[in-house]
Amino acid sequence: LSLKLNKIKESKILLLIISKSGETTEVLSLYSVIVNYLSKYFKKKNNIIIISDKKKSPLFEVSKKYKIKFIEHNPKIGGRYSCFSETGLIPLNLAGLNSMNIKKLSDKVLSECFKNKYFFSENIAVLSTLICKKKYFGHVVLSYQESLHSMILWYRQLWGESLGKNGKGVHFLQATGSIDQHSQLQMWLDGPDNLFYTIIIPKKRRNNFKVKDNNKLLPSYLHNQTLGEILYSMGIATYNELVKAKRPVRLIFLEDDSLKPSVKLMSFLMLEVAILGRILGINPFNQPAVEKVKILTKKLLTKNG
Repeated sequence: LSLKLNKIKESKILLLIISKSGETTEVLSLYSVIVNYLSKYFKKKNNIIIISDKKKSPLFEVSKKYKIKFIEHNPKIGGRYSCFSETGLIPLNLAGLNSMNIKKLSDKVLSECFKNKYFFSENIAVLSTLICKKKYFGHVVLSYQESLHSMILWYRQLWGESLGKNGKGVHFLQATGSIDQHSQLQMWLDGPDNLFYTIIIPKKRRNNFKVKDNNKLLPSYLHNQTLGEILYSMGIATYNELVKAKRPVRLIFLEDDSLKPSVKLMSFLMLEVAILGRILGINPFNQPAVEKVKILTKKLLTKNG
């Protein structure tokens, strides 16, 4: 953290603080550290924005005391479902993107999910069947698009906090193609049949690099192939071999590796997990076990203090 803070030399910086509850230990701690460490940049408090529930909390009290710009977090939306609310759209807007177009695209995808009921319902039906079988303990999500790394981390939280309740759900196992082909594919294909898989592949790449073998030293099948085409072929080969091995696997194609298909995928997955939780007979919008750890952490810190 100190290395990152030491690199900040600009006087025009913005600190965006987001915590739905206004009590998140890490957020409060980092706020204090950053503001104190870079105090010369935050004297007037006009370059800080807080997004939180409008209720009595440490973060809300900070906003009132120092007259910091405060934006109310939608009280009806939990943190992991808030990507297309103020918590996700404001940072996107500040980054120079058209956040309202992104919101409209997400709304359109959610609407289409309900219109195309067969496709959407079929996905949920298969997933719920696999989970309820008790044969499978893990859901491997293998992405062949490196820029989706952060989105897959979000999906992991969405899946784990929404579905891991009352002894139900299965573990989320993140994987990246082609890295995990070399480290885990042997186990996936020839190990125990206790996992199911989702493979994500973009059909096109915005930036691509071509393999040139002017000296004819590489295998001929690589010559003039792009890295995108190679990754695509590896993903398809992995999918086909999993099918041959009779492993449960679904294949999700994205139009390309740009923002628009990613927004569509996030919207689809968010709705899918929410409805899947209801079908499994659990509340997909709370995280009671997580709250226990938060409470105990505060008790331990109080005791240590």
